[in-house]
Amino acid sequence: MGPLYRLLVIVTLLGTLTACAAAKATYHLVEADQALKRASDHQAQELAVYEYTMAIRFLEKAREEAGFADYKVSVNLAKQSAEWADKAIIVIEQGGRNIILDELDEVPEEIPTTAPTGYEEKDLLEEERDLLDDEDDMDEELDF
Repeated sequence: MGPLYRLLVIVTLLGTLTACAAAKATYHLVEADQALKRASDHQAQELAVYEYTMAIRFLEKAREEAGFADYKVSVNLAKQSAEWADKAIIVIEQGGRNIILDELDEVPEEIPTTAPTGYEEKDLLEEERDLLDDEDDMDEELDF
């Protein structure tokens, strides 16, 4: 076997491996797209907004990475997109987030705060002014 034949075999194998990576990425992108479609059929864009949005963003990023031929990253992002779409469906099937803001306990308008122990209450602006004055005094002392 001549060196030209070996080179041809190596190039063919590399081309096949690259095509396999692209095909695998495309497969996972299609899977994620189908998972997103299922979530959309369950009205996830209204009932599981967070999960649905995460699924969309991961799919967008997966497509972007596939466009730059970074197939390994694209596959991982597409898998995460499908997982988020599935989570959206699970949230919907479990009844969603049944939080109605009007039914929450009342939140006080102003939350009382107490100063930490050992802290002298002093206006922060006043403290900052004191520090600046100290710096000015030091500058004056250094002037000859």
